[in-house]
Amino acid sequence: MRYPIIKVNQVIHEHTVIQKSILFLSLCILIISGAITNAQTPPEQKPFIFPVAEPASASTWLLSQPYGNTIGAYRFGAQWYAAGQFLHFGIDVSMPCGTELIAVANGEVAGVDQLSRGAGPHNLILRFADLGVTVLYGHLLERPTVVVGQPVVQGEIIALSGDPDLTCDSRPHLHLEVRSLDYATAYNPVEYIDAPWHALAGVGAFSDTIFQQDLTYPRRWMDIADQPPVRFGATRLNNYRQPYPPPELLRVPDIPSIAPEPQPFPTVWDITPLTDNGCCYQSWWEPTDNQHIYVIDGAENTQASVIQIPLNNPLDSVMVQPAPPSTTSTDGTHTITYAPSETIITRKSDGQTWFFILPGQYPSLSPDNQALIWVQGDSPSQLWLASLDGTRYEAIWRTDGRASAQWIDNNRLLLSINLPNSRRNTTLAIFDSQNGTLFELGTWYNLRRVKVAPGGGHIAFYSLYNQDSSQDGTYVIATTPNASPQQLPWFADYRWRDAESLFYITYDSSDIHQLHGYNINSQQSTPLTDPTTQPFTVANGNWSVSPDGQQIIFHNALDKNLWWLRPR
Repeated sequence: MRYPIIKVNQVIHEHTVIQKSILFLSLCILIISGAITNAQTPPEQKPFIFPVAEPASASTWLLSQPYGNTIGAYRFGAQWYAAGQFLHFGIDVSMPCGTELIAVANGEVAGVDQLSRGAGPHNLILRFADLGVTVLYGHLLERPTVVVGQPVVQGEIIALSGDPDLTCDSRPHLHLEVRSLDYATAYNPVEYIDAPWHALAGVGAFSDTIFQQDLTYPRRWMDIADQPPVRFGATRLNNYRQPYPPPELLRVPDIPSIAPEPQPFPTVWDITPLTDNGCCYQSWWEPTDNQHIYVIDGAENTQASVIQIPLNNPLDSVMVQPAPPSTTSTDGTHTITYAPSETIITRKSDGQTWFFILPGQYPSLSPDNQALIWVQGDSPSQLWLASLDGTRYEAIWRTDGRASAQWIDNNRLLLSINLPNSRRNTTLAIFDSQNGTLFELGTWYNLRRVKVAPGGGHIAFYSLYNQDSSQDGTYVIATTPNASPQQLPWFADYRWRDAESLFYITYDSSDIHQLHGYNINSQQSTPLTDPTTQPFTVANGNWSVSPDGQQIIFHNALDKNLWWLRPR
């Protein structure tokens, strides 16, 4: 069955000029209320160590889903988290099956395989009476050998990690909860476990956006350390009127970047705040705009707005449109609006508008604004293409496995393919939408964080938990036939700067971060900030690079504001 593509003309509405700085300042000084008060007062000094014997790395473990108001909990709350007010009432730590787990503190065993508490196939509960909490280790590989009432010592190996699907090939991870002594309330493990949480979120989370935003309370529960306790059996906490992103939009399709002219890394950088009073958690650059950033903010219990902030004078800000935001095309000439059942593309110059009612994943627009692609189905998957002029509408490729696709230039697409018989192996391939040719770049185990360089000439990604640990780490590969992958000498949270260089923030045991630059041609790293004189902490992995590759905006966990990094 073919789905209709309807092409119409629409007159551009006269742009409404909204007076600026007073409104924006009033939004920024609001203190968003409504968080539930935690009945259990967190300890002043965090008493727990992390529950894994080895330090985090590409070969051992990574934090994959934090506690609380995560996007995953919002989308799958009815299936997995309904008893816990539809929030993720623990943390998920990805790791290979059989990873040694340790006691977070001195305590005693309170339960073994108490599957009424969930988190099978095996679980373990430790009791810490002096702190008023218990800790549940879930999805264990086998029944722990400890017994109820047995004392445990901090750092003692007590269990082995497993997989809730009993395969060790599906979702191997540890699910860990901190609950009250009566098990009725779950607390944020961030409040109890001494760990570099923001560094872990930056290097380990599955995507750059972790938390589900409520556009009527845009600042609430958007930080890894700012999450409410969960009362089991109580009413849903995230029953949002205006969720962003909406649940039907699994992710906003990637927009290809135009490659800026490569330049040497400046070695002296300034770091300054842009906002105050906790503004804002969602921020981004338009693809052709190096002078402004855009944020979502607003007063509680009203619809949030998209606000444009000029970097040279943040007080001179304007409200652009009601949230949610539209997406701008690669060249800035078109806007893409994703509605619940359609995609709307508008040409800014004359207001001509195209409406697409399409099945499958939400479509993405080619850099030359001529065609849309989307993936339909899940094992098997089909790649579809439609031209804006209506002359082409067809399935152009299929696979028996699961696939995703994104534009890397006007004709070529990057495909990520997972076949049914090898769920943790991902094949990257380049597909030409004009002539239908395809070549594979390679297949990697536990592939994550695939990011395309501006211009589409290279791709960066992680490969994790290989049997040969020397293969674990960060890679770059050219998008040309017979290209060889280059393993980088660091494991980090990274963003492309231009066609041949990246910015990165390495993972270590500290939550005071340092920015580096790396050139893939010279294979040279350059430290760009000094953590002793320029301390900052990127919250939740929330940072982005300007289209010209010369500036960075990040959300600073130290004061919960947006900050600006730029060459002096």
